[in-house]
Order: sequence, then C-alpha cells, then structure tokens
Amino acid sequence: MSRIRRSAGTLGGRRLAIFALAAGALSVLLQIWALEWGSAAFRRSTSAQLSRSVDALLLAAQRGDHEAFLAQWAVATDPPSAATVREFGAETLRRYGSYRSFTPVLSAPAGGGGTSVELAVTFTFAERDLTGSIRYALVPNMGAFLPMPRITEVVIDDDAGRLALGGGAPPG
Repeated sequence: MSRIRRSAGTLGGRRLAIFALAAGALSVLLQIWALEWGSAAFRRSTSAQLSRSVDALLLAAQRGDHEAFLAQWAVATDPPSAATVREFGAETLRRYGSYRSFTPVLSAPAGGGGTSVELAVTFTFAERDLTGSIRYALVPNMGAFLPMPRITEVVIDDDAGRLALGGGAPPG
C-alpha cells in the first residue's frame, strides 16, 4: 500500500491490495474460529464418550461382568483380573450401594507424557456421594476421526479407606 501511495500514480492496484489485506485478516479469523470449534467438538465428544465408558465400567464391575468391564479398559495397560473386578464391584456395592453417575471436577495431564489424563470426580452412588479420580488414555478409534477415552484407573476415597482399581493398585 505504501509503495502504491509513493508511486505518484505510476503503480495501480490499491483496491486489490486493500482486498488482499481484508481477505488475509478474514482468513486468520476463520482459522481461529475453526480451531475453537474443533477443540470444543473434541471436548464434547471426549466428555460424552468418557461418561459412557465410566458408567459402563463401574456398572459392569458391580455386576461382576469382566467382559463388559474390559470393553472400557485401556488395552495398552495390564487389565485387572476377573476376580479383582468382582471384588472391586462387590466392595463398592457393600460400601456405597449401586453406582449412579459421576461428575467431573478438575482435569489435568496424568504425567509421563502421552495422552493420559487424570480427572478428579465426584461419584454418586445410591447411598452417598464420594470424591475420587479417574485416569484415562485417549486411544485410536477405528472408523472414527476422534480418539476414544479408555479407563486405566479408578480411585474412590472414603472414610473406610481408598478403593482403587488399576494403576497397579489392589482394590480396597
């Protein structure tokens, strides 16, 4: 633009230069919007999938259904045995009643790099609400663009002691 102005009329294209600057600015704004939209869609998708995974995992543990439990567990980790899952599920039923839901409180990378996330949560059971945490990894989802969360650890804190499954921790 400044070269066009200084040329004293020998250079043209002032309108084209203004259009190019405006198009460039619009392009940057559209890229920012697209990144924000994509990021929000990723968070919504991950949150919905995580909710379904945690619900299915804890309900399967309370039923003693090891196969349904493993469908929600991260394949890359050493899965708990059927006996450990049954013991964990029976202990949650004994201490708190049937599992209802969980509410995320705070999320942070789980350390060690990669795609592992630790989520502080409040678990809702039939008899009471308890704090705890869920650790999960984002794993490739064949047939879908976005990865899916798979559980690697569940920890429930209460007065009777910590109840944990995965992460190398024995239950109860």
